[in-house]
Amino acid sequence: MPNWPLFLLIAGILVLAAIAWWFVPHLQARKFNPRPGLTAKDIAELEDQYRKTVTQALGGVILLLSATVAFQQLYETRRSSEAQLREAARATDTNNKQEQFAKGFELLGKKSSAERLGGIRILSDWAESPNRDDITAEQKRYSEESRYSIVTPALGSFVRDMTKFAIDTETCEGFRRPISETVGNDVQAALDILRKRSAGSPLVLNLRGLNLSRANLSGANLSGSNFAFVDLSEADLSNTKLQNTNFYCANLYRANLAGADLSGDSVDDSGPFTNLAGALLLKVNFRKAHGKAGSLARANLVKATLSESVLEETDLRGARLWEANLFRTTLVRVKVDDQTDLDKACLVETRNPDTPLSSTKNYDKAVKVDSGHALDPRSWCAPEPNADAQKR
Repeated sequence: MPNWPLFLLIAGILVLAAIAWWFVPHLQARKFNPRPGLTAKDIAELEDQYRKTVTQALGGVILLLSATVAFQQLYETRRSSEAQLREAARATDTNNKQEQFAKGFELLGKKSSAERLGGIRILSDWAESPNRDDITAEQKRYSEESRYSIVTPALGSFVRDMTKFAIDTETCEGFRRPISETVGNDVQAALDILRKRSAGSPLVLNLRGLNLSRANLSGANLSGSNFAFVDLSEADLSNTKLQNTNFYCANLYRANLAGADLSGDSVDDSGPFTNLAGALLLKVNFRKAHGKAGSLARANLVKATLSESVLEETDLRGARLWEANLFRTTLVRVKVDDQTDLDKACLVETRNPDTPLSSTKNYDKAVKVDSGHALDPRSWCAPEPNADAQKR
């Protein structure tokens, strides 16, 4: 685009230079006109000499102006070229990202596990690579969030499609659990991205009726998610946030829920709460987990580890706790009934304010400090073997 102000300035300077070239020598020569001995020819020659001097000076000015115009034209050309290059790079980057995005989804639908895994990696790279227009950290973060808002639902659907099984009933009593199947590398890669995305805010997922045996969901924030009828046998759910989560009739055999937050909002079943009713929790690890207003009603907690956990207002009515380890567990206003089975449960140093454990089934068969049972420090009814001694 022409720099019109500069051109007008140059034109004005040239006009003034022309005027000066004619009038300044003439005026200078007239100063000598009255002097004796100077003829008209002498005055004309003197004026001509002045004009030559002015011409040389104006020539230098014109040369400087010409250089200025040339530099301006060069600058404009360079700026135009850079703009064209940026636009071309932006278009290339956009095309590459579109191709990368399409390729990722294409591989996600392949039959080969390796190709699906590659597709997941490509989509993850696509979501995390900033746009060329992203300058500030805030712009980059917003851009990444926008792209992940597309990728996250797709990966959730991928996990469901790869691991779902048929549910033949809506009641836990008649439900037939499928054979546990360890998740593949591609499914775990998708879960890794999902749990990473849940770090900032809860990621609410519908995982109902999925076979996620031995899946790693540690540290994820999945509060409000639906795990009903899901198979999480031997899965790692340590340090997860599972507030107001539905685990109805889920298979959590030997799952690791150490340090998990299973709390809920409701204390009278009128609102959301963490529901583990009917869940298979055989040998599950709840060590140092904490929860409020959760439901473990009719849950199978045979040989489960709940040592040093805090359960507040949790529903344990009808739960089976045969040989469950409640060493140093705190039970605050926990709901129990005569079907809550504590046969051989470890109640050593268990604190149970406002929880009538004596009204439960087989309470007399539970292992208590005053029960006369000999406690081996390395037995199941104790903290981790010599943990305090090892620390010292």
